[in-house]
Amino acid sequence: MAGVAPRGAPQVAPERPPNPPGPSDAPPGEDEECRLQEGCGQDGPLRSIFLAEFHHVQGPVIRCEATTDGEPLMTKDFFDATSVFIIPKMKMTNRTLTFNVKGMKVLGFPVVISDKKYPRNQFMFNVGFVCYDWSRSIQYESALKKLCKFFLTLEREEQSISKNENTPNILIMLQNTLRDLNLQGSAITSAGDYLLQLQVIGNPPDPPVVYDYSVPVLYDVWNDLQHENFDLTTNKIISHIDGVHTVRRIAQLAHVDTGLVKVCVQNLTFFDLVSIVSIFRFSNCYCTTTKVRDILDKPSLQADMLELCALSEERPSIRAIYRFVTEMKHGKTIRALVFQYPNLGVDIMCLVQFLCIHGIIRRVHTYPFLEVQGQPHEIYNGCIPLDDFCTKLGMSPENAEEYLERSFNVQFLKK
Repeated sequence: MAGVAPRGAPQVAPERPPNPPGPSDAPPGEDEECRLQEGCGQDGPLRSIFLAEFHHVQGPVIRCEATTDGEPLMTKDFFDATSVFIIPKMKMTNRTLTFNVKGMKVLGFPVVISDKKYPRNQFMFNVGFVCYDWSRSIQYESALKKLCKFFLTLEREEQSISKNENTPNILIMLQNTLRDLNLQGSAITSAGDYLLQLQVIGNPPDPPVVYDYSVPVLYDVWNDLQHENFDLTTNKIISHIDGVHTVRRIAQLAHVDTGLVKVCVQNLTFFDLVSIVSIFRFSNCYCTTTKVRDILDKPSLQADMLELCALSEERPSIRAIYRFVTEMKHGKTIRALVFQYPNLGVDIMCLVQFLCIHGIIRRVHTYPFLEVQGQPHEIYNGCIPLDDFCTKLGMSPENAEEYLERSFNVQFLKK
């Protein structure tokens, strides 16, 4: 099938982002809580969900609150100090408001209905989520917004929110939502004929930077996708992603601008359809990481590795592969290792890319370096790998090293 990497390029199932936080994520111990602070980037569970409203006589009040331990967090003192943010001015409604005070982070989405049937001709309420002050909260914003709009629909259709006799039912709804969002990362709630499904949106890491010399490797999951779901440029380059061609070469083969190819590859990486590796050459050097024991300790990884990399139905020895991998080090090329282990029984390029994708080995890159008047050269600064120069000059590493050394007296760092 066009677009699926052929034999020689690993097609491994990507690791999905972790599940939303569960009850085991908090509260943290004292030592951990000392390390966690606002902006630490950690996810924490919801501590409570509350409903607040502007009462036509009493002013801002908390109608009900569901908490994880039954103890209210929105105390009178706390609410009196923060009510201006929970029930804000009209110009601050219909938007997500977040504030962090007194050890709690509160998210709200205040809404207002203008109608003559209400006292003061309007009804304002807010559904709020309460997190730990150190917790990220952006993953909850979508669920909060949907829940508030769900309550807005119930109020417009049946006046279910403004009637005090419905408070017990609303509290039960909030309790179930709080429990399910913390346990499962999703919740389904209903009220009469209305049904709402909420989902905590994960925040995957940013995709890696894609360079001209980057080599994209397509995951096997592309088989399950419809090509029409992607843009024209992606469909145009997909058949050239084979685990061998660089981004620059893919752009040339597909007659597409290199910048557009980078954007497409980065987009595919974000959706776990592609992984980025370095150019494979037998002159490359690699070294092992702390994950090297995974080859012996993880049967599932062993099975995937042998299925993808074995040259015949007769499976190679895991011990032999492990010895081969542990021989990788600075200064020892893949070519030298192949001569040392001539009958390994695996596709070497496939094996190296598989191990790089799983973080078991890493490439030892060569970096040109030139010092000019005591300062690193603007281009040959020891930060740009030789692969970049090889790709742009159209040379092999050996020829590129010889050319740079002869022309500019460049030195080479390996790291």
